[in-house]
Amino acid sequence: MKKSALLFVAAIGILAGMAGSALAYNGKNVNGKAVSVQWRFGEKDWAPMTCESGDGFRDGAILLYTIQSSSVTHCDTIHSRAQGLAQYPAFNLSGTKIAFYRLGTAPAATGNGCVSVNGGKSYISIINPDGTGLTDLCELAAKPEGEFFPLDWPAGDWIYFEMPHTTVFGNQGNSSLMMWRVNSVTKAMEKVCNLTNDGSGAELICSFIHRFTLTLKADRLAFMTYPKYECNTEPAATAFFSAMNNILTFPPSGCNLSTAKISGRAGCNISISPSGAQVGSYFAGWHDNLLLSGTNVWINDMEAWAGEEIGNGAECIRWSENSDKWVGQCIGFVESGHADSQRKGCNQVICNWIDKVAINASKNPKVTGGDVNGQGVIYWNNCTGDFWVDDPVNNPTKNSYEDLQGVWHVVPGASAVEDPGAAGRGAALGGIAGIKASAGSAVRIHVAQQRPWEISIAGVDGRMVRSLTGAGAGDVSVSIADAGSRIFFITLTQGGKHFVNRCVVR
Repeated sequence: MKKSALLFVAAIGILAGMAGSALAYNGKNVNGKAVSVQWRFGEKDWAPMTCESGDGFRDGAILLYTIQSSSVTHCDTIHSRAQGLAQYPAFNLSGTKIAFYRLGTAPAATGNGCVSVNGGKSYISIINPDGTGLTDLCELAAKPEGEFFPLDWPAGDWIYFEMPHTTVFGNQGNSSLMMWRVNSVTKAMEKVCNLTNDGSGAELICSFIHRFTLTLKADRLAFMTYPKYECNTEPAATAFFSAMNNILTFPPSGCNLSTAKISGRAGCNISISPSGAQVGSYFAGWHDNLLLSGTNVWINDMEAWAGEEIGNGAECIRWSENSDKWVGQCIGFVESGHADSQRKGCNQVICNWIDKVAINASKNPKVTGGDVNGQGVIYWNNCTGDFWVDDPVNNPTKNSYEDLQGVWHVVPGASAVEDPGAAGRGAALGGIAGIKASAGSAVRIHVAQQRPWEISIAGVDGRMVRSLTGAGAGDVSVSIADAGSRIFFITLTQGGKHFVNRCVVR
């Protein structure tokens, strides 16, 4: 495609350490928001008592929990079951959008069954934290069925997800090894990889993605596979099972898992932090011990930090969208508290394993007993969901993540969240920069101040394509002819200020 010059949209620049009335949190007293799907389970004489009870899927309504000073101060239903059962919500880096699986089924107006909604179609969708802006991005090949269909939203506009098979494989549903992504702005959808372990390109239908998480740069994948019980005689299923809990380069060259592995862990539920520096997993037991990098966090520890009973076992480790300190789990009450027993009561619990804080966000009640006199029992449950930390002093542009020392780092390719307006923009920038695309397949950045500077350019997927340093004022021209993208994020750092924006070359 021929490229021509196109001036960028209004610049966004904000002082990295701008003063304000809000104070940076100290780790103990966090402000933020947690999002989770609340799902129900109940049986009466072995018959499902709710629409969600019958499919083994953790789907329901999306709830948003407002957290102030490490306490939940408000709970809002931002997506109702009637709009299509939701699954696996995830924040973007700025905390302004939430992605999720939206199913083509919803509870019937009366009775315990499900009805078709939205034409019976299932989507990857996004919604604002206040419940507005519901948008379907792409239609899925089939309705997801099974325990979990994971997705993740690294820095940038691309949302990564697992595409369901069109065929259901018994109690393992129609999960697959097919990783796709959809752009939250353009709605472009593309296949990233069919994750085979032999590089042949043929999909192994007897294995499936059970968990995955990505770093914010989308360059590392924590990846857990599992064999389908219905066809575990396939030799490849054994190979996957023996190497199911790994960290991989992403995307792996040729989708070949044997050459992409960086490290692995025994056990299951492997998860990687936003920076990629931290890894979490479980090993054996009831998953009551979260194995982190050099640290073990027991549920008993979190109960002491939270000052309340939390539960017995856990599933589905997911780090906060923008902090290596905060990690979430779904923690169950009854029996072993993990695996299938979580349907009998579980909660979204997030903890700061560095500053020793735990928050039971959903606080679903513990229900004892089962089907009494044929009446049945409804259990309330919340998935692990996602958590976004709000620190307006140290992360005013909302394009950074927090490390274990509480230092915030700008993610290459991440845009500032909003334009503060002409007056605020002029005051923040001080006239230090300007950006435009030139006809020669280059980006030209104007630097106005005589001091050292650093420039980074990332593609829309968050991968760094150019990085350079220098000093002095003037125009800096950076070639993007072979960068393999049309949309770029440019970050200019100079004098303690960050100037971030998107540039489009057509």
